[in-house]
Amino acid sequence: MDRTRQIGIGITAMALALTAGATRAGAQTAETPTKWEIFGGYLHGRDVYTARQDNVSFGGVTQPVPLCTADADANFGANFEQLLCDRNAFHGADVAVVYSISRYIGVATNVTWQRHSDTYVDNFGPGGVQTSTNTEHKYSVLGGVQIKDRASAAPVRPFAHALVGVVHEKLSGADANPVEGPSTYSDAPTSVGMKVGGGLDVRLGRNVDLRAIEIDYAPVFARDRDLSINPPDYGIHIVGKRADDVSLSFGIVLRR
Repeated sequence: MDRTRQIGIGITAMALALTAGATRAGAQTAETPTKWEIFGGYLHGRDVYTARQDNVSFGGVTQPVPLCTADADANFGANFEQLLCDRNAFHGADVAVVYSISRYIGVATNVTWQRHSDTYVDNFGPGGVQTSTNTEHKYSVLGGVQIKDRASAAPVRPFAHALVGVVHEKLSGADANPVEGPSTYSDAPTSVGMKVGGGLDVRLGRNVDLRAIEIDYAPVFARDRDLSINPPDYGIHIVGKRADDVSLSFGIVLRR
């Protein structure tokens, strides 16, 4: 089990433990449970590109190039590999709606959007200096269960949730190289994704909470696909992988 999955499991266990503690406290002080909960706020993602290997085809020959290796550095550029290998910072929005079916259980729907952009410069010697400008977007629509004491009158309300759904990624980029000429490329896989974690809501008023923090393990299970390239001088078939993403959110919760 890698470190990211350990973090995700630890976050979930912590949130469940806090929720259990809040449930015991709420048994002493309770109010009418809220039926609806709407959250909106900022999301910071630490995300990994969903590719394990590129199979490069040129002149009738296909060469497998595992990413994050010396071979990949030579083919794509060591700096460009930061896009493919590093845990990059994304910024975006997180919106969730929860309908309560009991005091402690709610049915949750969650929509997120994230964006990351950067520029990478690599010197290929006789092959020229290549400048790559890239923008990534990630959209997710998830559904599942939230555990939270909706009748607690405590000033702090912990919660935990487990969600599953669809994640759509869109990477678009452009290469500028005085030797090989300009080119553009795009990758737009749609994959199964999850979000498992929890956080703390702080009571601001009768119907308003501050979501002080939400931390989630958000894996994306990406499929294999072809990279779209223009001009089509060569082809790249991407071998997908599970991306062990994590995210942090905060914002406002409205309750009715």
